Amino acid sequence: DEVKPSKKYQDDPHAAWPFRIIVTGASNLGKRNVKCDDVILCGHHFNEPKYGIVRNFYKYLVQDKSKLYYEDITFSTLTPNKIPDPKKFNVKRSKLTIFEDVCSDPLAIQKKIIPYFSKGRHENISSIYVSQKFHRIPTDIRENATHIVLFSGGGLT
Repeated sequence: DEVKPSKKYQDDPHAAWPFRIIVTGASNLGKRNVKCDDVILCGHHFNEPKYGIVRNFYKYLVQDKSKLYYEDITFSTLTPNKIPDPKKFNVKRSKLTIFEDVCSDPLAIQKKIIPYFSKGRHENISSIYVSQKFHRIPTDIRENATHIVLFSGGGLT
């Protein structure tokens, strides 16, 4: 059995926009180290220090248009019960939504997330679903993912 590189990605190793990614693996394996620009983070624990650092970094990048490091980007957070319909976003501005540790949330929440994976690309939205257990991710989300990132050390059983 030989693994052959995809001809589709030989010239560009980056995921084609818009994408839908599932990231799974046990705690403390680096699942959150993904480069992104405009970000909407959906989850539960925004008071953790790491999210304060991210929020402050994004504020720094947008504070002065005259600086070389300036970027026209946003960072926002929302709780799962506030997930909007993907059609409510401005299609002219690309968005990245990250659903962080929401796998155990009720079915009603999962049903709000599914359109981001099944139809979000039509609204210029890329989505990432981060979970510790791949098999607990709703089937509709798994089937619509364009990429799956698995970290060893758990999350596969």
